[in-house]
Amino acid sequence: HLEARLWNDVFVRAQEALRRSEQQLRTLVEHIPAVTYTQQVAEPASNSTSRTLYASPQIEAQTGYPPQDFVENPERWINLLHPEDRERVLAESRRTDETGEPFRMEYRQISRDGRVIWIRDEAVLVRDEEGRPRFWQGVMFDISDRKGAEEALRQSEELYRVVVEQAAENIFIVDPVTKRILDANAALQRSLRSCRQAT
Repeated sequence: HLEARLWNDVFVRAQEALRRSEQQLRTLVEHIPAVTYTQQVAEPASNSTSRTLYASPQIEAQTGYPPQDFVENPERWINLLHPEDRERVLAESRRTDETGEPFRMEYRQISRDGRVIWIRDEAVLVRDEEGRPRFWQGVMFDISDRKGAEEALRQSEELYRVVVEQAAENIFIVDPVTKRILDANAALQRSLRSCRQAT
């Protein structure tokens, strides 16, 4: 009876340690600033949609839909893809399902309230001991702020280029070490041509 009690105590302590470990992992997963998810592997040569097995609570703040909606509705993720990105994303999803290579993409989603969100999606294929595919484990980051900043910079550079090109004044950029002109606007180029023709 003593041995049975000892084994029972060991079993109870192991269960408690496992429960604490799972609780810590869940707390971590549900508080990082990204969506974590688990998705089944699509059957080869199948047009069926991979089912979401788990999505962390952050997905509701990101998309407007609760995690359970992604689990119950296999089409939810596809329906959220921006129409201009959908084919590209689905093609890469099919390719990585076939090859087992990591899935890494940036694409747009349209949230429940109509907002366009930029996503960085990265997933790796988890395999069993025999090397058979089990499921995809992934994380999705909202990179809308970064994409917005990149677009603002692009527009600013475009505006700068237009202003410089349209300016009547000579504008140029010089390398401080070599003293070579790296870039010049049209006004300076016209001025240099006029000087050459005058001499």
